[in-house]
Amino acid sequence: MDSKNSRGGHEPDRTKTRFEVLAIHYSRGYDRTEKSPAGHWKGGANQVMSELRNARDTMPDGVCSDLELPQGSSYVTGVRKFKELHGNKL
Repeated sequence: MDSKNSRGGHEPDRTKTRFEVLAIHYSRGYDRTEKSPAGHWKGGANQVMSELRNARDTMPDGVCSDLELPQGSSYVTGVRKFKELHGNKL
């Protein structure tokens, strides 16, 4: 990660998309018998969330809704809420 991102810059679209997939998958009735979409990603779900820990970009409205957050919430807020709601499933 470059120094700009570590200070709260913009994260790559791929990382944001992976988080969005996780949020949708888990928030819409994740079944523990299903394989997590993060299973084949290097570092898995925790790595994706770690990369977004300072991302101030706004999440899409649908992801905000799935995480029970107000529209316009940042990825930082989304990661915190995701861990609160689903951290024990990772």
